[in-house]
Amino acid sequence: MPLRQKRLYWPLFFRDDLIMEKNKLQLEYVFDRVSTRSLWRYLSTPDGLSEWFAYDVRLEDNGDFYFQWDKNSGEKASVLEQREGERIRFQWHREQDQNACFEFVIHHSELTGGKSLEVIDYIAPEEVADMEHFWNNLISRLRLSLGAPE
Repeated sequence: MPLRQKRLYWPLFFRDDLIMEKNKLQLEYVFDRVSTRSLWRYLSTPDGLSEWFAYDVRLEDNGDFYFQWDKNSGEKASVLEQREGERIRFQWHREQDQNACFEFVIHHSELTGGKSLEVIDYIAPEEVADMEHFWNNLISRLRLSLGAPE
């Protein structure tokens, strides 16, 4: 379950004179008993992402990631931003708007020494509940892969 759900934002994105409404969904999960290095590897490398996020993940020669969902389907994403051990932002090639992406951010609390993972995703308004469930399931798989408690 998420540590907390932050606000949902309702920005409007413009593309080819069409208005596409997207929600900025932010979910945060506690990962206190996992090293930042291990967590980062599972968020930013093909081998790590293949453990929990997709059936298979490959890094292509041009730096794009290819996410294979099953034996017959997959899609490409580019890395828009990456700060080693802190955050990585992906954009699906099917999305034209650079703000429509998904992102993983590792937060550290200096006060408690705790660590959390924030997931940011841009989704259609009618997909909020489904995507919360989707991310909760994926993060459960990530915890299992890392050997981290729920």
